[in-house]
Amino acid sequence: MITQTFYLFNKAHVNVTTIVIRDADILVVPPDILLDAMRQDAELAIKICRHVVAKQESSLEAVIITNTSCEPAQRLKILLKSMLLEGGIEPKTGWYTVPLTLTHEEYGQIINVTHVTISRILAHWQSEGLICRENKTIIVHHQLFDDVYDWLSYFSEK
Repeated sequence: MITQTFYLFNKAHVNVTTIVIRDADILVVPPDILLDAMRQDAELAIKICRHVVAKQESSLEAVIITNTSCEPAQRLKILLKSMLLEGGIEPKTGWYTVPLTLTHEEYGQIINVTHVTISRILAHWQSEGLICRENKTIIVHHQLFDDVYDWLSYFSEK
């Protein structure tokens, strides 16, 4: 499903294209109502600002994921890490459940490879002890992401 939407802040229209691989519900809130709610609830304003920053990071990571100059395994690592981060999970130490269950075909659609390639990558990582699977759920070890550069962590360490 591809939808064309726009956001209206400060009277400026910004066109946004949303592409989803499954049916999804989209909540549209008029900007004046959202801004009033943010003014009345500082905690809500902080959550929305964090969400916006995370979306921007996800957009940048999407450019990397779809860049075919990266190897498929690296693109899949970036995708999995961005899914964790989007779910509010910072993979520092230990094991983490990927918060969204996708089929191998869906992973392949996102990073532009076949489902067979996804199966091979996941099987290799499983043999290396970097992931485990419970049915269709993928559980990843933080070491899977050791070679994934996170540009935001550069600023948080300063």
